[in-house]
Amino acid sequence: MRIITISLAALALTACETYSSSPYMASTQNVIDIEDRVGEARVRLGDFSSDPEVNDRPICRLTAPLDVSPGVPVSEYVRQAMLTELHQARVHSSSADTVIEGTLDRLAFSATGTGSWGFTLSLRSNRHPDGYTVSSEHAFSTSFDGHMACTNGINAFAPAVSTLINAAVNHPEFPRLAGAQ
Repeated sequence: MRIITISLAALALTACETYSSSPYMASTQNVIDIEDRVGEARVRLGDFSSDPEVNDRPICRLTAPLDVSPGVPVSEYVRQAMLTELHQARVHSSSADTVIEGTLDRLAFSATGTGSWGFTLSLRSNRHPDGYTVSSEHAFSTSFDGHMACTNGINAFAPAVSTLINAAVNHPEFPRLAGAQ
């Protein structure tokens, strides 16, 4: 009986591993693209929300949750990442008339075969109420070993968000969204 209890306790402890993402770092390319596309316009970010179907803690290989946005909803992680990019590009102003809002419509994750993160994000502003929607896919290397595959997956999350932001700021409607047109 004691061996069974110890075995169950060991199994429970090993199954409770959680992988957490790193803080977001601005992408030089995204910052340059924002500066080039927005010019002198200034924006502020409003609320970002998630579709109710978006899972903020996807499971990696049916064993471990991925804490992609420690302490905040994943939509807020995306918002803060975009805010970081806008600040670096000197485009964000808390008093700007143009307010950009967003909805994270899809978050997809796979750590089998070629790993990938997938996103769909809808953006709108008071200058462009209909807004637009972008989707992005970001591939990463996985591994036969589950631990390494999940580690690679969580390490690819911030770069995947950068890929999403790149798609958003390079959309043909971004200058209009930002009030630059």
